[in-house]
Amino acid sequence: MKKTAFVLVAAVLLSLSLVLMTGCSDDDEVTAPATVAQKPFVSAVVGLDNHRKAESRSGAYVSVSNFTTCPGVTVNGTELMIEPEFSVYSGGMGFVGDFAQGIDNQVNLEVRFGEGEDTATGTINMPGENEVVGASDIDITAFQRLDLAWTTASNAEAYLVSGYFNCRYTDNSDESQDFDIRFSYTTTDTMMTFLPAEIWPAAADVQSMDNFWGDVDVMPVVGPLTPGSAANITGACNGVLVSFGYDLDWDFNFNSNPVIKADPVPDTSPDWTAIVMEQLAR
Repeated sequence: MKKTAFVLVAAVLLSLSLVLMTGCSDDDEVTAPATVAQKPFVSAVVGLDNHRKAESRSGAYVSVSNFTTCPGVTVNGTELMIEPEFSVYSGGMGFVGDFAQGIDNQVNLEVRFGEGEDTATGTINMPGENEVVGASDIDITAFQRLDLAWTTASNAEAYLVSGYFNCRYTDNSDESQDFDIRFSYTTTDTMMTFLPAEIWPAAADVQSMDNFWGDVDVMPVVGPLTPGSAANITGACNGVLVSFGYDLDWDFNFNSNPVIKADPVPDTSPDWTAIVMEQLAR
């Protein structure tokens, strides 16, 4: 497991902890961090891996904190292993493993606190597959807007959109500059638009555009990701379980190195001062 993967999932788990820390609804209402401390807290992410479609297996990342008895975690009957490195990034005791997908992509999580003691459970369905609308390999030209769209994924409640854009350009002082943005947000739409000002520097500041890089990923999501959502792990702990589907991504090809500003046109008008001085000297 790469360290970058741990950091990415840990960031999602941290956002899940904020779901409950800012208040939940239904029977597991939590109104303040002090109330959360009365029970162990579980945040769990299960996801479909694009590279393992043929195996029909999924990955699980679970963080358990504020416990007195060492927990055990199973997903669809598969025991997850404690992963010390992931524990560092997740802020709790981290469990990592893969598991067989259930019927209708159902996921059943169980967290046990002691032999035959208290348990917590959560059930969720994985989102179905979806597709890019149009081309996923896009030719992009400086200062144009960008429109991306995708089909609806079954079961999906939202879509996690993340990525970055970076363009390198030469400014009016002949200095190399970088203009970049990074983004991560959830949406219920199946399309998004990036306006030129969100991707490119101001044209007035650019002498020439030298290169462009970009990456956009979209993953369908099931489960609570926003503050105030209801906890969906119940029993001996407060907890949130979220599932992600296969991710879609777009590649971008930058169209050449367009010169934004041409060299100035030489001034061919007569130099009247020189002409007059020459006449006077005769």
